Parts: sequence; structure tokens; C-alpha cells
Amino acid sequence: MMNLAKVTSPYLRKKTSVERMMIDVLIALAPIVIFAVWHFGFRTLLVLLVSSVVMIGSEVIYWRLRDKEKKLTINNYLAPLISAVIYSFLLPVDLNLIFVGLGALSGILFGKLFFGGLGSNIFNPAAVGRIIVGISFGASFTYRHLVSGGTPLELIGLSEGLLAYALNAYPLLDLFFGTVPGAIGETSKILILAGGLYLFIRKSADYRTTLSMLLSFAVLVLITGLIFNHQDAISLLLFHLFSGGLIFGAIFMVTDPVTTPVTARGRILFGILVGSLTFLIRFYGGFPEGVAFAILFANMLVPLIDYPKLSYPKMTKRYFWFLGGLSLFFILIAVVAVWNL
Repeated sequence: MMNLAKVTSPYLRKKTSVERMMIDVLIALAPIVIFAVWHFGFRTLLVLLVSSVVMIGSEVIYWRLRDKEKKLTINNYLAPLISAVIYSFLLPVDLNLIFVGLGALSGILFGKLFFGGLGSNIFNPAAVGRIIVGISFGASFTYRHLVSGGTPLELIGLSEGLLAYALNAYPLLDLFFGTVPGAIGETSKILILAGGLYLFIRKSADYRTTLSMLLSFAVLVLITGLIFNHQDAISLLLFHLFSGGLIFGAIFMVTDPVTTPVTARGRILFGILVGSLTFLIRFYGGFPEGVAFAILFANMLVPLIDYPKLSYPKMTKRYFWFLGGLSLFFILIAVVAVWNL
């Protein structure tokens, strides 16, 4: 009698491989690296080198200690390399290289290797490293090319005066093309979007996660802007979309196939959670940026989202009612928070 294995989605529908997807991600990241070197200087390469050596070295040492007979594949080098590049892109270029290395080590250990390595981790390693180094050495985070004493997200606020001040210091076109201060890889939105388009065309990233994250964030910002300041709502929305690491995180971090849900509707829900949490942290939290925190929090909920009774692959009416209720919940939080400012 034939034994059939019980499996769940996603099912393989085209010729693909983890290796090919990783190479696609590196190709999409390459133009951003080139721009960062032009914008911030060759020290960008030092940050990338330190992060890559630490993360790849840690992966190799981990597997040598755990299983000396294991033959390492190209994936054991590509995966930590991608994590290292993404982690580096979340840092200011002038951060002490010792701190860069400590954050990279923390990210790969606590975000990946302690869970069993590639495919077993529940947290995004780059986000873990960025949060740890940011909390531990936040006073050392300084950014080049500052105007008026702050990065775009540090200048922005809900009042008309602060928004006008921020837009004068950092025009929207400068934010879009990347000629502003910020982390190494988060400034040039046009190159990030181009890399995302490449990944979506190649089907190496799921556009639904990215789109649901950006739409949920945009809706909440727009509602907040309309309630607080009707005339500047669109400017507030565009400034927040083009500032910080929102778009970079939406394309290169929330689409990580290991730490996100397996079904299409699960990924839509995941994107909504990350976008909504990013909004709440940015507007009402203690940090000007909130993408990495939001991703890690949503990572913890992935096992629940992937629970068999909740991860049914078909889009049902009940599912859309649930998404509507969840969206309404975050909208109500935003409205209540604005009225209590």
C-alpha cells in the first residue's frame, strides 16, 4: 500500500530554488550598495565587510561545532550574506565597527543559529541585530549630511509647523531619490522600489506582503492627518512613506520566506500587522522609526497565523470580515490616540 505524506501549502508551481531566490535578492540589493558608496563614501564597504565576515563566520563555526560531518552548501554562505547586507543597510555609516560587529553577532546568534539555523528561525536576523545594537549603543548613532540637526523622521510631527519645517529641510524629491541623511541602505527609495520590482517579477518575493504593509500604514497615516490637520494630510503621508526604512523593510524584510506566513492570506495579515504596528510606534512610541520593532513583534505571531485552522489557503468571506475588523481596530486606536494628544 502506498504511503502518502500529509502536507500543506504552499505547493511548488514553477521551477525555483532557495539558491536562485537568494541570488535574486543580492542582485536587487546591488544597486543600493553602489548608491550608498557614492552617497556615504567607501566606509560603507567596511560596514558591509565587518557584518558579512561576522555573520558568515558565525554560521560556518556553528555548523562545524554542531555537526563536523555536515557538508556546507552555497546556501550556508548566501543566507548569512543577505542577512549581513540587510543588517548593514539599517545602520548609520559612521557607527563604530566594533558595535557593527557586535550587532551582527547578536543578530545571527539570537535571531537564527540558536533556533537551529537556516529555515528554523522565527525572527528576522537583521532586525534582531539592528534592535540590539540600537538599544545598546543608540548614543553612537550619528548620521551624515544632517540638516537642521535631525534626520527626516526626527524632525517630523503632527503639527503644521513641524511638518512644514521638515519638508523645507528635506523636500519630497530628495527623500525619494535618496540625497538625505539616514541609514546606509534606506535613503534611495527609487532604487529600493526598482529592486522590489525585480524580485516581484522574478517571483522571489511576495508582493502581497509588501502591498498590505504599505497600504495599512498609509491608510492609518492618512486618517490621522485628516483628523489632525486636513490641509497637510497628503504631505504628511508622503513624508512618512519616503522617510526612514519603511519601504526598504516592506520589500526586503517582511518578504523573508522563513520568518513570514506560508499562505497568501497569512502574508496579507502579516503585512497589515507590520504596517499598523509601524504606524503606532512612529506616531505614539518612543522611537522615530518602528519597522524593525514591528517586524519582530509580528514574527512572534507567525506560528499562530500559520495554525492549520487559521491558515486555510482560500480567500473566504469570513477571512475578509476578519481583515476588516482588524483594520477597524487599528483605525480606532489611531483615532483615539489623536484625540488624546
